[in-house]
Amino acid sequence: MPFGTSTAIEYVLKGDNVNYVQEDGIIYDVDKTAVYVGSSTASGDIVFPETVTRVKAYAFVRNESITGLTFKGHIDAIEWGAFFQCPYITDLVFEKGVKEISGVDSEQGKIFAEKYDYEDGGDFNLNGAFFRSCCGSLWDEETFESLGFATLENLVLKGIEKIGDCAFQDCNIRNLKIDKTVRYIGEAAFTNSGNDYIFTSVSMLGADENDFYAIKDDCIVEKGSGPQYLGKNGDRLLVYAQNSSAVQFDVPEGVTYISPFAFAELKNLETVTLPEGITELYGGTFSAFLGSSLKYVLLPSTLVSLRSDTSVFGEVQLMGTAKGVFNGCENLSEVEFRGTPSLEYIGANTFYVTALSEFEIPASVTYIGFSAFLNEYLVSLSVEDGNEVYVADEGVLYTKDMTTLVCYPSRKAATSYTVPEGVAAIEGYSCEVTAFLETLVIGSNVKKVGQSAFYNAHALKEITFKGNVEMLGQSAFFGAPNLNKVIFEGEIAPFLGGSHNGTYSVFASSYDSMTWEAILLCEFVVPQNAIASYYSEFYLYAPAYAEAIDLSEISDTAYTLKKDGETVAVFTDSLVKTEPTCEGSGYFQGWYLSDGSADGDWGERVEFPAYFEQDTIILYARFGEQRVQDGKAWGRDFELDANGEALDVTFKNGRAVYFRFTAPRSGSLNLLYDGLTSDEFYLQTDDVSGVEYVVLSDYDNPQSWCYETEEGKTYFVSIKIYLFDGINIDCAVSFEIV
Repeated sequence: MPFGTSTAIEYVLKGDNVNYVQEDGIIYDVDKTAVYVGSSTASGDIVFPETVTRVKAYAFVRNESITGLTFKGHIDAIEWGAFFQCPYITDLVFEKGVKEISGVDSEQGKIFAEKYDYEDGGDFNLNGAFFRSCCGSLWDEETFESLGFATLENLVLKGIEKIGDCAFQDCNIRNLKIDKTVRYIGEAAFTNSGNDYIFTSVSMLGADENDFYAIKDDCIVEKGSGPQYLGKNGDRLLVYAQNSSAVQFDVPEGVTYISPFAFAELKNLETVTLPEGITELYGGTFSAFLGSSLKYVLLPSTLVSLRSDTSVFGEVQLMGTAKGVFNGCENLSEVEFRGTPSLEYIGANTFYVTALSEFEIPASVTYIGFSAFLNEYLVSLSVEDGNEVYVADEGVLYTKDMTTLVCYPSRKAATSYTVPEGVAAIEGYSCEVTAFLETLVIGSNVKKVGQSAFYNAHALKEITFKGNVEMLGQSAFFGAPNLNKVIFEGEIAPFLGGSHNGTYSVFASSYDSMTWEAILLCEFVVPQNAIASYYSEFYLYAPAYAEAIDLSEISDTAYTLKKDGETVAVFTDSLVKTEPTCEGSGYFQGWYLSDGSADGDWGERVEFPAYFEQDTIILYARFGEQRVQDGKAWGRDFELDANGEALDVTFKNGRAVYFRFTAPRSGSLNLLYDGLTSDEFYLQTDDVSGVEYVVLSDYDNPQSWCYETEEGKTYFVSIKIYLFDGINIDCAVSFEIV
C-alpha cells in the first residue's frame, strides 16, 4: 500500500534503475519529462525542472507537506488525481503555461481505491487533479489559534485548453484568470472553492470571451451547450464567484442551464434575476451551508422544476442527500416570477432555512417534497386558484382532497390546532419547529404521522390522538421540551418507529450526549381497556415508554396460578408485566384461561403484559411435547433448519425476532434473507445491509457474542430489520456456514 489513509508515506527507488530517477523524494522517468510518484519527503515549495511536461495520475495523493508548486516548463497535462487532497498548497505557478488540468476518471479512481485498500473509499471516484487541495486548516503552533485556511490567492492558467470535471473542486481560490485558449471547462471544476468561500473574481486573459466561453462579471458561461429555447441552443452558467463584490446580478440572456451549486455560499450578492428559457434548477444551485447574502430572486415563467438532486456530483459538494435549490439562504425573503408560472415540481428542502414568511403555490404545481418550506419565519401558505393537487386551509397546506397534511407553517400564530377529521396522514417533516403551537388534536381518521413530523415543536405541551393511529414515525415529536401529556383515545396501540436512542425517539424531549440515551419527560394516557396492548407495544419499543403510561386509574386483580390442579402462586397486581415462569413435565406452553387437562379445552392463551378488569382471575399452566416457537423471546425462538431450508418469518420494523440453530460444521456464519430488497430497508452494518443481528453462544449471557461456529454447538440469534417505511415485512430466513 503506497499511501496511508490520510497522508503519503516515503518512497525509495532501489537499485540501479535504468527507467526512473529519484530526486528530493520525487520519482521521474529517466528523461525527467514525467513525474510519477511523490514521496512523503517531497515537501515545502517544490520547483519542477523545465524538462517536466506531465504529472502522472495520483502522483502526490494526500501529501500534507507540500506548500507550493512551480513548473518551470510548459506542462502538457496534470493528470487526474495528481495532487488529490494535498490541503496546504498555497502557491501554484505555471511559468510557461499548462495545456490540461485533468478531471474525473471515476473508473480509474475506483480501481485505485480497491488496489491500495483505502477503507474509506477516499472519494477517489471524484479524482480531479487538485480535488480538495489548497483548503487545509491553518493554526498558530504556539497558541493553537485558527489562522483560517490555505488559499491560492491568484491562479493563472496561461495557455490552458482543458479543465476537467472537479479539477479544482473545493479548493480555496481567491482570484482566477483563465486564458482565452480554453476550449473545455468541466462540471464542478471550481464548485464551492473550499472552506473559506473566498472565490472573489474570475476573468479571461486577453478577452472577455472566445468561441467557447464568456468569462466576465465574475461568472463563467459556456456557449451553446444548454437546452434549446425558442429554437436556439442555450448557454450554461457554470459558476459564479461567490465572494464577488456585486450586490445584484442578472444572469445573461440566453442562459438555459445553471450548474448545481453555481451560486452556493453567496457573500455579497443580494438580488438575482434569471432569464426566460431556464426550465429547471438543480439541488444546491443557491444553497448555503455557512450562510448566504441572497435576499431576492426573480424566477422565469418557463421554470418547471426546482429539484433536490444534482446532475452529476452533488452529494460530495455539500452535506446531505437532498439539497434544495435555495437550501440555507437564510436572508431570502422574497421570490417572484416573471409572468404566469409554469412551475410543477418543488423538491425536498427547496426553501429550507430561508426567511420566507409567506408563499403562494402556483396553480401549475403538482409535487411538493418534504421540508420544502421549512423555516423559522413562515406564517402562512396559500394556493393559487386552479391548482388540482393542493389546497390551503387557514394557512396550512393539504392535498386537494384534504387527506394529507403537507406543511404547517412554523410561525403560525395559533396556540392550538385540530387536524381535520378527513385527514388520514401527516407527512414527515411537515410541522417542524412550530413556535406557538401548544395543544394539538389529531383527528380520528389519521393513521400515520410521518418521520420528524413535529420535530423540535418547542411550544407543544399536549397531544390528543382521537382515533386508532397505526404508525408514529421515527422522531415524530422529538425535541418538544414542554410536552408533558400525550392522550391516546384509540383502543389499538400505535406502532412506534425508529428507536429510543438519540434523536430517533418518537416522543423524547432530548438525549444524553454522553450515552446517546433519549430522555422522555411526558406521560401517556391510554384507554383503561387497552392498557395491556399499549404497555406491550411500548415496552417492545423502550421500557421507559411503558413506564410512562399512567396506571393510576386501574384497579388491582387477585391472581391465582395453577398447574396440574394445584395452586403454585397467588398474588395481587394491576398489570402483570412479564409472563410468570413455570416448570413441569414437557415444554411450557403458556398460561391459559381454562383448565384443559381433562378435556383439552384450554380456552384463550394469555399474552403478557396482562390486565383484567375483574377482581379475581385464575390462570392455568399448560405443558406439551413441542417447544413453542413464535420468535417473540428466548425460549420461544424459531429453530432454523441445519440443512439450510428457509423459514418464512414476518418481521416488525425495528423489533427483534429470536432464532436458534445448531451448526452442522465449523466455520463462519452467513445469515440469508430472501425477500428483502435494498429499497425497503435502511440500516447499514458490516454484516448485512438493512439488518442488525447478534449471535450468542448462550442467551442467558448477553456478553457471549460469537463470530465463528463450532460443529454440533447450538447458537442463538436475535435479528432486527429496519424498514424505510411500513410496519411489517415478510422474508425467508436461513443460514449457511462457510
